[in-house]
Amino acid sequence: DMPSLDDLDKIFRIVNDFVESDDFSPYIHLMQRPKPFPKKYTFEYISEKFKAWKIESNSIQDFRKKSRIPENLFILLQIFSDRKGTSLSIAELQKFYSEQKAEISENSLKVLISNLRSYFKKFPEYRFAIVKTASGYEFQILE
Repeated sequence: DMPSLDDLDKIFRIVNDFVESDDFSPYIHLMQRPKPFPKKYTFEYISEKFKAWKIESNSIQDFRKKSRIPENLFILLQIFSDRKGTSLSIAELQKFYSEQKAEISENSLKVLISNLRSYFKKFPEYRFAIVKTASGYEFQILE
């Protein structure tokens, strides 16, 4: 069987996120001389890191399927997920959202954040949270 385009997209996103990660990208020869590979970067270490990124990516896709969130909320979730652990200002969120979908007002964005939080409460098994910070909002996966 041939994988679907959605499956291929998911795989390429996972690989892309892995290759562009701060942990791994300095060791890839593209535009700069690569750093020497640290001894800790064994096959097992890289496999574990990749599995963790894959699980996180899959959990967001699973959340989408199970919760049936509307496209506009899923776009916002992807924006947050791609920048997990980073506080994003309203202006940054508006910019990223407009790159994916359309221009959005501050009030509409706050409503989307509130709605997304409501979905997180309905599906607590995913342990997703959007936390208000001094500079904006941060996506977290609670332990």
